[in-house]
Amino acid sequence: MSRLYCVDGTNLVRGVDAQDEDEEAQRLVTILSRICAEAGGQLEVELFFDGPRRGWRWEAENLRVRASHEEPADALILDRVRARRYSGAGVTVVTADGGLGRAAEQEGAVWLRTGPGGYDGVLRRIEARFLR
Repeated sequence: MSRLYCVDGTNLVRGVDAQDEDEEAQRLVTILSRICAEAGGQLEVELFFDGPRRGWRWEAENLRVRASHEEPADALILDRVRARRYSGAGVTVVTADGGLGRAAEQEGAVWLRTGPGGYDGVLRRIEARFLR
């Protein structure tokens, strides 16, 4: 079974000094789509955004982009962690949000922290793990 990464997209995009949040969100979707396509069946990514669905575009089948609508994306991420735990498969939560990261760890996930100023370093770490 592949490793699942639940990515807090809203948190990552807002951590970048970007002029246009929607453009930055599409950039994140595009990068993750490329990583997923190249990693094949070794990796699954679910990318979560707060609010309504927007016109994101991606091609990788092992990338799913979720919009939370009225519910906070953090709640959806934790639900996904709990569901995955019951299947016995590993899950990693990618976020700079300490509350979400600690809650995910308590539910059995690995917390991959993003630092201030961007998510490129974390994406390189994921890429290095699956694209050697």
